[in-house]
Amino acid sequence: MTQPLTITPATSFAAARRPALTLLTPEDRAAAAARAAADAAARETAARGRDTRTRVLLGQVRARLDAAPVADAPVDLSTLGVSSALVIAPHPDDEVIGCGGLLWHLVHHGARVTVLFLTREGGRSITKPTRVAGVARRDRERRAAERILYYASAEQLPFEERSLEPARRDGRLRAALAPRLAATSPDLVIAPSWHELHPDHRAAAHETIAAARALWQAGALPSLRGVLLYEIWGACAIADAYVPIPRAAAHDMRRALACYESQTDTVDYQALMATLKETRARRLGVHATSDGWELSDARAVADVPAAPWAEAYQALWTADDAARYLAALPDGGVPNAEGAAR
Repeated sequence: MTQPLTITPATSFAAARRPALTLLTPEDRAAAAARAAADAAARETAARGRDTRTRVLLGQVRARLDAAPVADAPVDLSTLGVSSALVIAPHPDDEVIGCGGLLWHLVHHGARVTVLFLTREGGRSITKPTRVAGVARRDRERRAAERILYYASAEQLPFEERSLEPARRDGRLRAALAPRLAATSPDLVIAPSWHELHPDHRAAAHETIAAARALWQAGALPSLRGVLLYEIWGACAIADAYVPIPRAAAHDMRRALACYESQTDTVDYQALMATLKETRARRLGVHATSDGWELSDARAVADVPAAPWAEAYQALWTADDAARYLAALPDGGVPNAEGAAR
């Protein structure tokens, strides 16, 4: 027997699809308010911790820079004509904070600049829940900064953060660095100073200098004119080379550093970079540059510093300089346990 056709009003379908309203009990509302208050308190605590950590680090950086010797006649690197450079960056963002001014100068004067990043985000992942998400996010930030600084190429080695000292001890780090130095054959190698707080920076400095020295002596780096050592957390043993940073470069450096949003949760790296560059300009006696430092309009771009900026370097101009530098390191150049939290 055929069943009669029943027509359901359209309104009944709409009603069926409409989610049921859930009425919150007073207890539910109280629990939600408590969670929101706890989240706000946690954010406030994190912000206070970040401010305190930044103040302590800035004080340490200023003290180290003020105590570090400056050569009587440091070399102005902006007058040094080069066609290629290899930047060694232990971590993505070191290429901005440590040597962003020189990198910018070289690129804008036609040099081919390659940046070799030694580490990826490791066990201290910045994005939860997986380590892979942290690597992907840091890589995106690095590529965004690269587009602003506009250098020729970048390469990423697979070491994890805080793994460079073990890789130095067992030879893996130098085995990775040496062939890339030889293949690039740059006019300049730009690497961290050994006199840094971070153990990754120290290991990178030691192995870069050692590898460059061996290749230099063997004639495998025919165009190499020098190894320049930059500063982030510490101060060079002596600042005997520098580059003044024009306003346009400072603007791009701030924009590039802003790309590394994942790194600003615990430390204000913009403040660190500004302190580093302003302190060095003061110690080196760098004044207004040709494009001007004083902001004539209070409405000018806020991220351009009004005080002069400069970067200081320790320069190793020969293989013998590199050998003397390594020989002078305490404890054979082995990084101690002291290290800045990142």
